[in-house]
Amino acid sequence: MIDHSWIAALVFFLLVVLLGCAMAEPPAAKQVEPAITASFPQRLSGTVACAAQLSHEYTCRRNETRQSCVIDCVQSGSHYVLLIGEESFRLSGARNDLERCAGGNAIVTGVVNGGEVEVTSVAEGTK
Repeated sequence: MIDHSWIAALVFFLLVVLLGCAMAEPPAAKQVEPAITASFPQRLSGTVACAAQLSHEYTCRRNETRQSCVIDCVQSGSHYVLLIGEESFRLSGARNDLERCAGGNAIVTGVVNGGEVEVTSVAEGTK
């Protein structure tokens, strides 16, 4: 006669493991930090620059001013950014005002949505 007790023990063991897995709590959802958002205008102070310059995709010509370099960079297809310390925010809207402050300090007013700012006004900042 064939001894089936080891097969029965294996089946019992597998059932216990499967039931244990089924009754276990699912892993907690990963906590994600929300992006900075605001539905009302905020004032941000920093330097108006060009995104392609930050990523080293655009190089200024010799003897070119910071302002004309940033304007040329944006005209080549990049976009304006506001540098605040180590952070940068992509800027959209108020292009003429941004051009006036390009390469310099500015106080930008606009609605912040994560890493972007919908600009409503720009004023020259302090040096």
